[in-house]
Amino acid sequence: MTEVETWADARIADVMRREGPRSLCIGPDKPLGGQGFQRTRDLAWALARHSWHLLGAGFIVSHGPAGLWLYAYHQDSLKTLLTSRRELLLEHDWPTRPMDFVRRTISEMMPPQTPLFDLIADAYGDKLNPGRTNVLPHMSRRELLDALGGFADPSLIYFGEARPWEAWPHNRCARVLEEGVCGAAIVNDECCQSGHLVAR
Repeated sequence: MTEVETWADARIADVMRREGPRSLCIGPDKPLGGQGFQRTRDLAWALARHSWHLLGAGFIVSHGPAGLWLYAYHQDSLKTLLTSRRELLLEHDWPTRPMDFVRRTISEMMPPQTPLFDLIADAYGDKLNPGRTNVLPHMSRRELLDALGGFADPSLIYFGEARPWEAWPHNRCARVLEEGVCGAAIVNDECCQSGHLVAR
C-alpha cells in the first residue's frame, strides 16, 4: 500500500468511528461535535436520546437552509484545548471562551492548510482531516480527496466539492440551551420557522 492509500483507509475508518450516530459523542479526545437534522422533532429526539451522555455539556442550535444543526461541546476539554492555543486565537482575533469559539466555528469557515483550521479540526477530534497542515503536506488536496475513492468525507465542504453552508448568513441565530435540560428540551416549531430556535 502507498502512503496515501494507508492514509485514506485510516481516514475513512476514523470518520466512520467519530461521525454518524457518534457525532454528538464528546469528551477529552473530541471536545466538539455536531449533527444535522431536517426536522425540529428529530433534533428534540436526539437531545433526549443522548441526554445521558450530554449532561453538563454546552449546546448551540443553529438554523439555516440546510436544516437544523445541534452542536454539543465538552466544556472542560474544549477550555483546555483553547487555553493551550490561546496565543493563536488571540493572534487571529478569535474567542478563547468555549461557547464563543463554537459560535464562531458555526458562522465562519476557515480556509484549510492553516493553523486555525488545525485547531478547529482538533476540537472535532479530526486528526486525519485532509485540510490539516500536517496531513501528507507534500501531496495536493486534490490527490488526498481522490485517494478517498468517492467517500463522502465531511471535509469536502472545505474544498469546494460541497458547500451547503455558503448560503447561510454569518449572523445565523444560535441560542445556547441551558446545561442539564437536554433530556427534557422541546424545540419551539414556531420559533424555528421564524429562524430562531429556543428551548421551552
